[in-house]
Formats: sequence, structure tokens, C-alpha cells
Amino acid sequence: MRKYKGSTPKYLDLIVGLFRLVELHSHEFTNQPTENSPMQNYTNSSTPECSIAVGMDVHKRTIALCVYDAYTGGILDERELLHDLTKVLKYFRKLQDRHGWVHACYEASSCGFGLQRALGAQGISCEVIAPSSIPRRPGERVKTDRRDARKLATMYAAGLLTTISIPDEEQEAVRSLLRCRGVLTETITRTKQRILAFLLTRGFQYPGKARWTRTFHTWVRALPMPEIDQITLHTYLHQLVQLVRLA
Repeated sequence: MRKYKGSTPKYLDLIVGLFRLVELHSHEFTNQPTENSPMQNYTNSSTPECSIAVGMDVHKRTIALCVYDAYTGGILDERELLHDLTKVLKYFRKLQDRHGWVHACYEASSCGFGLQRALGAQGISCEVIAPSSIPRRPGERVKTDRRDARKLATMYAAGLLTTISIPDEEQEAVRSLLRCRGVLTETITRTKQRILAFLLTRGFQYPGKARWTRTFHTWVRALPMPEIDQITLHTYLHQLVQLVRLA
């Protein structure tokens, strides 16, 4: 997408984008291909600037796509594909053969950046959109994948969405490791709380000041408890020891 250094062209581009959105919605229901209809050919693909925007609503099993022509304000194709990178890449190669250069986008989600990296590796421009930049009407409850893909395509073509910085695979791996470490620490804390709560329900409170020391563990293991309670307590303690070793 085009980027300007000055402030005035940016506002002009915003106004143009809004007009394009109004034009699209004015004939939205008269210029839509059917689900199984072939893609329309773009007759002005030799222009130096890209006008074809592809919005994708990405889910675990499916991807809804909308191909939008920013110059004519028409939807060239709408369909749903299986979330299979081979099939998605094949579809985009057909798009480029018919329309030339295209820009694609999808909303950041739990599906991660695998799709963006796969498209980028094939030379296909794809950006990930910050969810907070996508406007949502108050009380809007009707949600369909096709409508979301259309909204992404039209607003992305108009320059109204904010993209996020995509980490490389090493950075993403480090982030995952840090999240894993955080989850492990949280689990250790909760396990300790469960042990203390279990002891309290059985009428035992540690008389010392510092808990989870060697003295505390010696005291816990020497508590007189019925056999069933000892099994419960030792299970908690064994889980805690294993978690601490991982940490």
C-alpha cells in the first residue's frame, strides 16, 4: 500500500478511500459473483499501481476470501477455501496470472503468521491487520466469514486499517518460550496454593515463618493423616517437585 511522508496526501487518500467504500456498498448486491462462478478478468492489470486487494477471514479449518478491485469498486471473487496452504497458494497464483500484482491481508488471530510467511515466500504481498483497527458497529451481532472478508478487503484497499509488525520465526519462538515460562510459574504458584488450602481443610497450619523451605517440606511429610489424605498430599507434592525441576 502507498505511504506518504506528508500529512495532506494522507488525508486525501483517506477521503478517496471513503468514497470508494460508499460506491462499493451502493451497488454491492448487483456486482457480486456467485460462489462457484469464475473470477472476472481485470482488463487494466498493466497499471503500475496495484488495485487488487484480497481480504481473508482466517479460521482453523477454512479461509473466506474476497477479491476487491479498488479502481472499479467491484468484487471480483468471493469464495471459501480449506485452510490448506497448498490450495491457498494455488489460488493466489491464479489470481496473479489474471490480475497481476495483488495485496492480501487478514486479521491477527490465534492462527498465527504461518499463512503470511507462506504467501511472502512465494512473493505475494500479505499483511496482518491489528484487530483494534477494524471498526465494528455497536450492537453488531450478525457475523459471517464472507462479510468479514469483504470488510477487510475494502477497508484495506482504502488504507483505513493498521498493520502489525510481524516477528521472524526466531523472535516468535522466543516469545513462545517466554509465555511457556510464565504459564509454568503460574502453575507452580497455584499448586502451592492448593497444597496450603488442602492442609488448612485438614486443620494443619505451618508454625514457622518461611514456607516451601526444606524444613517446611519435612514438616509436611511428617503430618499424621489418614492414608487417603496422604495419597492426595503426596500427589500434590510430587506435582510441585516436577514443576520446580522444569522451571
